[in-house]
Amino acid sequence: LEAAFERLTMAELGLRLPITAGQFYGVWQHFYDDNFSGTDFTTHYVVLGFRFRVAEEDLILPDEQHDDYRWLTPYALL
Repeated sequence: LEAAFERLTMAELGLRLPITAGQFYGVWQHFYDDNFSGTDFTTHYVVLGFRFRVAEEDLILPDEQHDDYRWLTPYALL
């Protein structure tokens, strides 16, 4: 789990973080009618969410999976 956390924070944030930097936030499930190889069977993802604080200037946000990052205030989100 620790190695996966570091690998994913590097891939998603451009910043390798140890799992101890995060606060466990919960478990989420995502269900899809298809999968990466076609529509022969469905996909079920189990996601372990973590929260952590980082300085924006420390991030190197990659654009391979996401390309429209935005920082919003809590008020703007509601």
